Amino acid sequence: MQVVRYDIDLKGKVLEIGGGNRPIFRPNVDVRKLDNVDIVHDLNRTPWPFRDEEFDGIYGGYILEHLSWRSIRRAVKELYRILRDGGKAIFLVPNTVEQCRKVVMAGEWRDEFSCLLFGDQDYGENSHACGFCPSFAKKLFAEAGFRVRTIAPMPDVYYKGIMLFPRCDTDFIIEAHKGSTVNFSSNTKVKVLTRGKNCTEKPEKYNFDREYFDNTRKVKIIGGKTPKKIDKLNIGSFTVMISGDDWLNIDIIDLTNFAKQRGYNFLRHDIRQGLPFDNNSISFINASHLIEHLTVEEGRKFLKECYRVLKRGGILRIGTPDLRKIVDAYIKNELDKFNNIQPKEYRQASNADKVWRLIASPARQDIPAPPDHKTIYDFEALKEALELAGFKNIRRVEYDEKYDMFPEISLYVEAIK
Repeated sequence: MQVVRYDIDLKGKVLEIGGGNRPIFRPNVDVRKLDNVDIVHDLNRTPWPFRDEEFDGIYGGYILEHLSWRSIRRAVKELYRILRDGGKAIFLVPNTVEQCRKVVMAGEWRDEFSCLLFGDQDYGENSHACGFCPSFAKKLFAEAGFRVRTIAPMPDVYYKGIMLFPRCDTDFIIEAHKGSTVNFSSNTKVKVLTRGKNCTEKPEKYNFDREYFDNTRKVKIIGGKTPKKIDKLNIGSFTVMISGDDWLNIDIIDLTNFAKQRGYNFLRHDIRQGLPFDNNSISFINASHLIEHLTVEEGRKFLKECYRVLKRGGILRIGTPDLRKIVDAYIKNELDKFNNIQPKEYRQASNADKVWRLIASPARQDIPAPPDHKTIYDFEALKEALELAGFKNIRRVEYDEKYDMFPEISLYVEAIK
């Protein structure tokens, strides 16, 4: 059986460890003092500041690998101590063995492998300090008293119907139960494959009809106008939202519950109907991997709307697939370097198929996202479109993790009004 979806189904009093500024559950404990961190504590230091059997569930998304290999066993024992009998802990972790296999198969070192194996290292604690694989995880958690299973590779991960993380072959899931009665089958969907065909499960459907994508209803913002503190927009946010009272995340997909659970400002809106903001009212707009989902004409209208609502001196930042990078990789027969952002079935495809996937990004039925790319840009084409909208001082900029996605393939541009 092949697991195709995993739903995080923790209930009751749930602790999130290492949730940073974007926790799913509260309370959230983290080593950093951030707005959405409830308890500041270094998890390498035991005992943790919680009572015995205090929580019904524990969640950690990519945190265990940041704990020292010298303290990881003590940390897992703490997990067992603070979890009630019958409780469950869920962790998403890198599979270090599969990561190493990926490096070896590449045959050469690349910059991306440093981040893969050693962490982002954008702040002191954000380095990997411990390695995992499914067999080691089972042994580690069993030693502490857990009943444990692992799911590898990691399938698409959902919470309350929203996909948090897409499938990743170099990651896996640890599901650890405290107690003797364990049901391991309630929160996964599986395909049973026979002769290469799916014989049990039809593709999941989403309510994305014509009205959904061609919505002409007027958008009503809180109080009928823009909240006073909002002067930065993250348009086409999907689940990569930006926190802060002055930020508003915007997407055509209804992510209201996702945003509420995490404390983000959010507006569901189809930007093809214009931007519902006053002239000269916004200081910064981020649009990461959005404009390629619009036709050429829709894209030009969108850029003009951005120009209209920006204050004088305001900045528009755009990230989008870079045609020049794709074509250059095709000519040099280096398309495999984009495999980590391709669906698995495309990784063994012909170069022509890979190029088509990278440029057109055909819609997948298993993720709730708008279908297909409708345009492709290089710097010159995007610069021309921005100039037609009225922008000046247009420049190519470097990847910034706060705003950007997919650095392997993207072009990042900033333009000033």
